[in-house]
Amino acid sequence: MIVTASADAWIDQNSSSSNKGTDSILKVQGKSSNNNMRGLVRFNLPPMPEGCMVQSATLRLFAASWKNSRTLQALRVTGAWTENGVTWANQPATSGAPATATSGSGWRQWNVAGLVQEMYAIANQGFLIRDATENSGSHEQQFHAREKGQNIPQLVIQFGPAVTAALLYAETPEADNTGEAPTDANLSDRVYLPMIQRTRHDLLVGANDAGAAGASPDGGQQGRVYLPMVAH
Repeated sequence: MIVTASADAWIDQNSSSSNKGTDSILKVQGKSSNNNMRGLVRFNLPPMPEGCMVQSATLRLFAASWKNSRTLQALRVTGAWTENGVTWANQPATSGAPATATSGSGWRQWNVAGLVQEMYAIANQGFLIRDATENSGSHEQQFHAREKGQNIPQLVIQFGPAVTAALLYAETPEADNTGEAPTDANLSDRVYLPMIQRTRHDLLVGANDAGAAGASPDGGQQGRVYLPMVAH
């Protein structure tokens, strides 16, 4: 699903009280002497389908003018702002680690799946785009704003089921005694069942083992089942 920008603007540190919400170009610049520029863009997110989560999300901005070899950051905005009211002086706060893209011509793309999932869970105030190294040199990027009417900012979202198939298998006594899932090629006697995706920890259950509750058993490989568990 492709969503186009519902609001965008750029802000200028050297003109901190000026609003640039009606411009057809969004400027982003890392420049010395506190002359940095940043872009803001927001999208009306479509309703989340029932039982789904954000599987992938890509922020796309079209660069009409650029400087090579720059890293551009996209951060999740946490404060309210308006297209015709935002300035450098009143710019909204951001939160979390940024997504990054390299500068260049044409469409620039940021992997923002995690940021968009947070927007659904918390609040949707859009993205702030900035040069990763501000206050240095003169490196201006120019992107099409929605007022340009062509190649305007896009957010490409793909949804997927919150619970999907992941590997669960039961193994035979050929397994080692490390408590880890075996890596051998003997797949003939393994059983595959649906479990929750995005696993981080394994729960080891030994049918013939004894031990304290919650502890990994240390013997009797026969009957062990490895359960991929949900990440904490």
